[in-house]
Amino acid sequence: MSATDARDYLLEESLGYLLSMSARLLGRAMHERMQLQGSALAHWPILMRLWQEDGLSQGDLGRRVAVEPATLTRTLDRMERDGLVTRARNPQDRREVIVRLSPRGLELRDALIPDAIAVHDMAVEGLPEAEVEALKRLLHHVIGRLSGRGFTPVWAALPGSDEEGQS
Repeated sequence: MSATDARDYLLEESLGYLLSMSARLLGRAMHERMQLQGSALAHWPILMRLWQEDGLSQGDLGRRVAVEPATLTRTLDRMERDGLVTRARNPQDRREVIVRLSPRGLELRDALIPDAIAVHDMAVEGLPEAEVEALKRLLHHVIGRLSGRGFTPVWAALPGSDEEGQS
């Protein structure tokens, strides 16, 4: 963007603003549903990853959900307190902590996945499926472009992912 374009740059046209507002509204809708299940929005990426790969080391889990170690530790403390996960030392490597879903954490999948689908459907209502898929591809592109500038996409640590986050 050149200096002459700056006066014409509108908040409502800003990609950052639109993405931030979308993320905030999606998060708010999901947060309301998660609260009804006794969980919190901060638990969502951790639960999702553990539903797919239970028994990850705490370090691997943090990399896979792109959460800083200190933040992950505090979130896991709360999740353990709430009976959603358990943590135990790896018997083969005592330096490593293994995170597993508790029975309660596993049960939440049946309640929260339909809620996530409902939020998704509400957000894309009226859009043809092809446009929803195009939106996802475009967002992957934006994240991939920004990840080359010091940002780490969520899928960067996932096995089998290539540079653009497609697997």
